[in-house]
Amino acid sequence: MLTIYPPEIHIDGDTARIEAVYDCDGKKNTLWFATDVKYREYLCHERADAFLVALLLHAMQQHHDIRVLASISTRLYYSLTHYMIPAFRHMRPDFKEVRITCDQLDNTLLPNAGGVGTGVSCGIDSLYTIMEHTTEDCPADYRLTHLVFFNAGSSGIGEAGRKLYRERLLHMQSFAKESGLPIIPMDSNIDDICDLPFVSKYTFSTVACALTLQKLFANYYYSSGAPVYRFRFQFDEAATYDVLSLSMLSTNDTTFFPAGTVKYRIEKTDALTNYPLSYRYLQCVHEGGA
Repeated sequence: MLTIYPPEIHIDGDTARIEAVYDCDGKKNTLWFATDVKYREYLCHERADAFLVALLLHAMQQHHDIRVLASISTRLYYSLTHYMIPAFRHMRPDFKEVRITCDQLDNTLLPNAGGVGTGVSCGIDSLYTIMEHTTEDCPADYRLTHLVFFNAGSSGIGEAGRKLYRERLLHMQSFAKESGLPIIPMDSNIDDICDLPFVSKYTFSTVACALTLQKLFANYYYSSGAPVYRFRFQFDEAATYDVLSLSMLSTNDTTFFPAGTVKYRIEKTDALTNYPLSYRYLQCVHEGGA
């Protein structure tokens, strides 16, 4: 059994940290996410959605049912238990079709600032998403209000990964300043927990980070690395089924969209020739570095 305890928020100077203890067969650890204290009011301690998503693949891999000693979103619970988990069981027969129980299913709406976010890595997919959602023809409720940069695994694990993350953050902050959008940095130990390959879990890791800010984001764009025309339910490349998993990981308050999934990368590259910031900030991003 993997038990997730209620999330708590701790303030340390200019850093706000949301964390939850989890117990795996009697061994306790802490999963945490840390950001600038000015975003403290948006951290979602009322529900354990972020922690459930973060630990889901680990629990399935290790054959642990999940007990959540806190509320979780009714929509998330329904999508995971009726669709996502059974589908994973067929895709990976070595994974357990885990049972999720919780203290309460919550179908109420949290206070939400109506923000619209996306991650910034300054790769092709990322910059295309930003360009597409900052134009005047993008409806106001879907136009970007914030960029985020999560330490969710692309920079590597442990202190070496955290050091690279901080170095990469400087580049993203410079881009954000020129774009006119605020950027939210978020450090985490999420990638230190599950030893699955990064490319098989990065959608879940990113969504978990974003779900800590459910009270900020009404809509969130995940820059998909694979077009929908290449859809495959293939575990070793999460991008091939983003169009499915992102809808299954949405909650009562935050909807995830697979941005750019109707375009091939060559089409995105061509479009970015008309986006001046791409000439100064475009970079190749891969696991362990940029």
